[in-house]
Amino acid sequence: MAINAGRTGVGISDLRGEIRVDYTDLMFGYKDPMTWFIRDKIFVQHPLPYTFGQFRRDLEETWFKVPDTTVPPTGIPNTISFGDESVNVAMRWLAQKVEYDRVDLRQFMLKGYMSEQDMIQGGIRKMGRGLKISEEIAAAVVVANTANYNAAQVKTMAASGDPVDVYWDDYNNSDPIATIMEMREENRYINTMAFNYPTLLVLQQHPKILGSSVVSAQDRRSADPWVYVETLKRVFGVENIHVGMAQGLTNSSKPSATVKEDVWGNNVWLGYVNPTAGRDPETPTWAKEYFYSVAGVEEYGGFFVTEYEDREVGPFGTLYERAWKCKQDYVYAKNMGSLIVNPLTP
Repeated sequence: MAINAGRTGVGISDLRGEIRVDYTDLMFGYKDPMTWFIRDKIFVQHPLPYTFGQFRRDLEETWFKVPDTTVPPTGIPNTISFGDESVNVAMRWLAQKVEYDRVDLRQFMLKGYMSEQDMIQGGIRKMGRGLKISEEIAAAVVVANTANYNAAQVKTMAASGDPVDVYWDDYNNSDPIATIMEMREENRYINTMAFNYPTLLVLQQHPKILGSSVVSAQDRRSADPWVYVETLKRVFGVENIHVGMAQGLTNSSKPSATVKEDVWGNNVWLGYVNPTAGRDPETPTWAKEYFYSVAGVEEYGGFFVTEYEDREVGPFGTLYERAWKCKQDYVYAKNMGSLIVNPLTP
């Protein structure tokens, strides 16, 4: 994907200035009605109290290991090892800055702002948009990486073959229901699916879906693709289906570019998401987002805004607002995720 996913490798020691809870609230409260994000539906958020360090997790095999519960003649019970593994967390940051010369007030008016505060708020909203789309892109990259799954739980579709293997937009020769059922045989933990909007449109029109006994006559007549989100849950037998709507320009270095690209690529993700795993290192879920929890703004999922003034620039200095998120996406349990590559004709 050509969209920039953000910068990495900077720690909390690189932050400068005071954390502004009011600006953080303003940025976090920004809602873009044309962009729907789904990363938090797949990556369970897990706050960390330290900037860098380690988190603990149980090895996958210990979740299925049957311990010896018989009591020996001594009456002393057997001990078990949880197989704990410590994993280093290299935090990630995504940041932008709003920079202006506090002396030259004319630029406020030239840029359409009525005051210094108005300009600050506009910049913070812009940072909120940039951070959220960057977060979505980073999640999509992790999901599309076949190394994050067991080999038997990755399926690549083709132009010909058995219906279970054929691109879904070949309506006459493919069978999405059979494909999903085959994936569920390899991964019994699936409770969630995620795919992009073009995939939803194909499934809405697919004869195998329309012919399913769980699809009502009213659903078949509906032109609204969102009706089919609930319908597809019944067809595929999953609790949750999330549709990635986010798009970005294919070349962010050219502001005039008009070609948009789906952030969530030509893939279908299936896996287990346990929302209660956020603060419990022993509770399995496919992936987590570990983030540095800043005092005062914990409810914002790791986002915060700092403000500082550079006195070396101009007689009154230049004021900066920077938006941050120190984080690390981590695939917690490979065996609980599955991936269909190229469900539609590439």
